[in-house]
Amino acid sequence: MQSYALMQNRKTGEMSAQIVFCNIAEERTQDVVVDVLCKDAQGKDVKGVVGYVYNAPKYKRNQEFGGDEMIVLPDSLTRSIEVNITKAVFEDGSEYSASSKSGAIPVQQRLVDYFDDEEIAQQYVRQTRSIAKYAALELDEIWLCSCGAVNKTGEEQCNVCGLQLQAQKELLDVDALKPGLAAYDKEQAALVEQKSQEKRLQNQKTARTKKLLKIFIPIGALILAAVIIWTTVMIPLGKYNDAWDMYYAGEYADATDAFYKLGDYKDSARTYRYLNEKRLLLSFGLIDEINDEMSFSDIHTVRSAGTPYVLDLIEAGSYTVGLRTNGTVFASGLAVDTEDWEDIIDISSGFMHTAGLKADGSVLVSGRHHGTSEWADIVSVKTGADHTVGLKADGSVVAGGKNDEGQCDVQGWSNISAIFASGYATIGIKTDGSVVATGQSLYGELDVQDWLDIVSISMSGTFTMGLTKYGTVVAVGDNSDGQCDTQDWSDIVAISAGERYCLGLRSDGSVVASGLNSVGQCDVQDWENIVMISAGRHHAVGLQANGKVVAAGSNDYGQCNTDGWEYVVAVYAGEFHTVAVKSDGNVIDAGKYDSGGFYTLGIELW
Repeated sequence: MQSYALMQNRKTGEMSAQIVFCNIAEERTQDVVVDVLCKDAQGKDVKGVVGYVYNAPKYKRNQEFGGDEMIVLPDSLTRSIEVNITKAVFEDGSEYSASSKSGAIPVQQRLVDYFDDEEIAQQYVRQTRSIAKYAALELDEIWLCSCGAVNKTGEEQCNVCGLQLQAQKELLDVDALKPGLAAYDKEQAALVEQKSQEKRLQNQKTARTKKLLKIFIPIGALILAAVIIWTTVMIPLGKYNDAWDMYYAGEYADATDAFYKLGDYKDSARTYRYLNEKRLLLSFGLIDEINDEMSFSDIHTVRSAGTPYVLDLIEAGSYTVGLRTNGTVFASGLAVDTEDWEDIIDISSGFMHTAGLKADGSVLVSGRHHGTSEWADIVSVKTGADHTVGLKADGSVVAGGKNDEGQCDVQGWSNISAIFASGYATIGIKTDGSVVATGQSLYGELDVQDWLDIVSISMSGTFTMGLTKYGTVVAVGDNSDGQCDTQDWSDIVAISAGERYCLGLRSDGSVVASGLNSVGQCDVQDWENIVMISAGRHHAVGLQANGKVVAAGSNDYGQCNTDGWEYVVAVYAGEFHTVAVKSDGNVIDAGKYDSGGFYTLGIELW
């Protein structure tokens, strides 16, 4: 027995015993049987507990057990107990029986208390080993090591730390420790003297350095002043003039980048924002050219009255991938290597990989090997869970990667104008508005062969939505929560499928939703002036014409914390996070950040 505690329930007066045992046998324990003898405050016997069984399977040597089990005592007058271990059954079938009371393991004396001298106690630790805490103690059937482990009589060394009992006993003699302590003190004194000498040398070196500084500081100040003038005036002025030269030459992308790098120099920051806003309007098709006459007020007016944004620069699924306007790519939340990619014009992210389409029509894939190195003349690329699909300029389609559900069986497809991919499926829209599909269709999510006049597709894992050129929406697949009940929708300009729910954006800026609304992900009926929508796993986000963002649904990870976001031009909902692009090109996000997360602070797309 290692220790015990006697406790009373203050409300009921009930007494309980909590006993901790330690196995000192080589075999693992199975059951332990004890008698608990009870006495009252006057030491008289009261009713106790006989034959209480601890079910203690597989406790090995020196493991403690029993401390989490309470024995309710029958007499509330109990004030002291004695514990008899009557039998122990071990895993190999052997037993230990005792006809008389078993003694408890005594409390060992700490080394500092045994020697009554802190320095001698520390020397004992140094001459044995660092885990020594107690004075070794011999009993009739066991001995207790200085590390606290229990050993059987006859064992010469501790079964835990390996220290010899005889060595421990000899060092309990103060005279055996004094020579070692004297040597240690001498060694420490030498170390102190060494440090003192090092400090004197350092002081001398510092004094010499100060003398040299008195000579060279005035000279250095003159040099520094010249460098500051050159770097803060002459160089920025040259770069500033170069930026305007690029602007007047029509090299707007290079000019924007140059003004951004100049920071607050003269009017660089304002010019950068001005140029960037106009480049954005140009990319949306809201203006035809960049001209000097357009003011910030004009920019705001055009952007507020503009059509819904079509800005596919971010893919936010289980992680985040972004395409910068300079043709490079960043990936956040997944260990894919896209740092060396250049001249990228389109991106797509799968479950564990990312694909990038280069301006020359070739395709790069990071995270998987899908045999895309030979692809050419590609105009669009999409990714599923573990496959990659490319649309060629001639309307044919190629695919590579895992094909266990037939998701890559696109041979023979022709006249395709757009491709889409999800987990284990691939869909293509033909030039005549009909649809072809291949891959997994457990819920009929690929039953699209009768669709006509389709202009856009949005795919979930279990259902598929199609937007027609008439603004209506068709849907097939799992409809257990009404996620395919879109037959009454009208005037729809954009669609987005979440998990067991879907969204539709109307031309008047309102939003409709259908399907599971367990956490409010379909509570979008009050949204107004929306120009872009995106459905995540359990949350929905919408971009307003004024650059602000609204969100509904699960906020378990803060993915709906978009209040205060301004000047946003595109927004995307991932599984448990939300990503947005601001008008200055900065990427912001909210939501789940574990395992590398989706932390995009400092990322800029232009």
